[in-house]
Parts: sequence; C-alpha cells; structure tokens
Amino acid sequence: MKLYFRGNFDGDYSQLPSRDPAPHHVKFKEADNLEDFALKINILALGISGLALLLFSLHTGSLKNFHLNGSILALLTLVPHEFLHALCFRGPVYFYMKLTRGILFVTGTETMTRGRAILTNLLPNLVFAFLPLALFLLNRDLHLLGSMAVFTLGMGAGDYYNVFNILSQMPKGAYTYMSGTSSYWFK
Repeated sequence: MKLYFRGNFDGDYSQLPSRDPAPHHVKFKEADNLEDFALKINILALGISGLALLLFSLHTGSLKNFHLNGSILALLTLVPHEFLHALCFRGPVYFYMKLTRGILFVTGTETMTRGRAILTNLLPNLVFAFLPLALFLLNRDLHLLGSMAVFTLGMGAGDYYNVFNILSQMPKGAYTYMSGTSSYWFK
C-alpha cells in the first residue's frame, strides 16, 4: 500500500483516480454523486445510531450512564478508520476529505476479490464499532465504550451500504474495482 494524501475534495470528480474498464464490467447500482450518497448515508447513520442508543438503554436499564464523551472518542477514530481501509489496499490508495460535509474517504483503482472488498469496507467498523460494542455488552460498566459504539456504529453506514451492494449485486467468483465515483464488478 502506498498512501497519497489528496486533501480537500472540492467536488471535482475528475480529480478522483480512474482506470480503463475491465472487459465485460458491470457498474454497481449505487448513488450517482457523493452529495446524494452522503445524504442517504447520513440518514442511515442516524437510524443505526438511534437503534444502538436503544440497545445501550436496554442493556444498562437507562440512558443516565450514556457519555457524550463517547462522541469525542468516535470523532477521534475518523482518520484511523480511513487508514484501516487504506491498509487493505496493495497498490496506491488516495485519501480525500471534505470536512464541511463531514466526508472523509479513501479510494483506489486496484482489482479486489469479493472477500477482500468486504474486508476493506468492514475492517474499521470491526475495530472501532463492533469490538467496543462487544466489550460493552460483556461488561455493562464500560459505559464510555458503549457510548462510543453508539456513534461509531452509525459512522460505518457508508461501509455497510457498500457491503450490501457487494453481497446483493456481485456474483461469487467475481472481482471488483473502483474508478472515479463508481464501483464495477467483472468475472
């Protein structure tokens, strides 16, 4: 993996890395632009965090032990979250952000198996959302970790969306790659 920091993403999609199409590639059915994607994902994130907050409340018996400091811990995972995505790439990977829209993302154009694409999307969520949630569920006194999990579970909404697309649209044995703002699969 070789990481390139590209800085502020100003909405110019032509600045995103692209590649020549693979033979017989199929474009994933997904949001056409980053702003539409971000809006849908933010709504999904609120729903996931709302369900996680309900789980927190049911597990502890109330919300009195919910820590807003969990949101600070969650925010501190934003950049490491993207680095965990980047670690799953073997080739060049590019880091972009648009903080005014709450967008941070990495992208690359290399070909991946279905399994590696799923791992690339889920690895940060396993580390920063599901692990803290599991520890909290095992020990309800870990309120701060549980509170962090409420936020980080929702922050992974875009990744869950990508995994859903992979599982529902990409046949087993196929490969995938990203080019510009779109993802493709091919056999």
